[in-house]
Amino acid sequence: MMKACVGLSIRSVRRTLAMCIAGGASLAMPVAYAADDREPTYVIDRVSVIDVTAAGQNAAINSDRRVLIRAGRIATVGDLTLPIPEGAVTIDGTGKYLVPGFWDMHAHLPAERAYQTTVLNLMLANGVTAFRDMGTDLSLPELKHMKAELAGGKLDAPQLLASPLLVVSGREGRQSAVATDDAHFEVETAREAENLVDFVRNRHIDFIKIYDSVPRDAYFGLMRRAARLGVETGGHVPMQISVREAVAAGQRTVDHARELPIACAPGVAEELQTYYLDQPEARFVGRWKNPAFAKLVGRTVDEYDPAACALLFKEMVAAGTYYVPTHGTRRFDALAWVPEFRDDPKLAYIPTEGRAEWREEAERYGILPWSVRSDLVRFYFHGLRLTGDAYRAGVNILVGTDTPDSYIIPGFSYQLEMNQLQEAGLPPLAILKAATIEAARFMKREGDYGTIAPGKVADIVMLSANPLTDIGNASHIDAVFRAGRYLNRTALDGLLDEARENADDNND
Repeated sequence: MMKACVGLSIRSVRRTLAMCIAGGASLAMPVAYAADDREPTYVIDRVSVIDVTAAGQNAAINSDRRVLIRAGRIATVGDLTLPIPEGAVTIDGTGKYLVPGFWDMHAHLPAERAYQTTVLNLMLANGVTAFRDMGTDLSLPELKHMKAELAGGKLDAPQLLASPLLVVSGREGRQSAVATDDAHFEVETAREAENLVDFVRNRHIDFIKIYDSVPRDAYFGLMRRAARLGVETGGHVPMQISVREAVAAGQRTVDHARELPIACAPGVAEELQTYYLDQPEARFVGRWKNPAFAKLVGRTVDEYDPAACALLFKEMVAAGTYYVPTHGTRRFDALAWVPEFRDDPKLAYIPTEGRAEWREEAERYGILPWSVRSDLVRFYFHGLRLTGDAYRAGVNILVGTDTPDSYIIPGFSYQLEMNQLQEAGLPPLAILKAATIEAARFMKREGDYGTIAPGKVADIVMLSANPLTDIGNASHIDAVFRAGRYLNRTALDGLLDEARENADDNND
């Protein structure tokens, strides 16, 4: 078996040695790999393949399948009579389940290189094979380089699907580092917003991320121009805009689980919108740090209007709007004051400086009055309920985390997000669809991704337990394929070890 390790690059030698030592694969015939780091043909044998496009959970499992992976793609999916090519690496899939790689549809790529490695390692080790960046401090040239570097699957890292230009407003608003060429936009007017859309289109930036502080006139100017030029938009609903207005304007995603609770309490939504229109400078103050907002959190639960919510869901379905709730962020709001939450052992993967910043933010919640803290708990659970209602109404849900926001630990937070969606009432198959094929459809890349089928890119997660009985089993990862590169459990643990070592190095 060790002859299979001849001629590999150092990275591949380490990965293949791990594979050989773990005993998870056997060679039908010894093969000497070429020095260009090409992967062998893999055969996953006697495995259960989960069809995420199935109409129901009972029809979703195809047992005793033989899956051939060649040149980074799925070559064939068949029964056990399918011939095994000479020299193929055979992986025993007995008792295992194959699902497409997971896509995190709301993440942030750090600019600092070591922290980038940590984030990417933790993602891949948790089955996240691709992510949609929602705002980074990288410059546009750096971002394009990173996107190209991650695209081909030659690195043990998830693919960067898309990244935006973060919309800003006013001198006190957040500026976008991606705007590059010293072109920073402060969109206070419709004209400035139109110019921003032109810039994005001319520079071939993937989409525009909408942020809280975009003023009303600028927002509608931006949306009109974006619709005319075919530029995609998504993200936050600005403080001076209602969710229904954002949906009608064509915003493609509504992100974060604060938006629906506010929209489903029309009296609260109108009061907040009026407040931000009357005091425009308040839009530069984070929502939770603004007393005017914090005191209304509980009212969004108490004044919930099911009819208003049903109307919103109907409009979202008609408009094709996707909802990316990132429940982990509201979970942080609800639990940040709890010592056990702040002392999560997985914080060992996060550098000291990051941990200190996170704890400092968490401690701010600890000094809030109990009435506010209890309202934040109610708000979190109310948000879960509304996500379930949205799903049942036909709204498209995507899985996103907002990692690496405070206590949103990369990769692990994705598993947690799927668990929260189950708690919200989504069945496991629906969650798997949201994590895979629906994300691929959103990105218009379902021809290459999202299912386990011949011709698709071999981004695959192999699980040791059935995720259709409990989505928590999606964390029982036995191996990951990234564009045909095989990482068994030992290799995945190596990614986790590297992340922990990076944190330790930073601590020094």
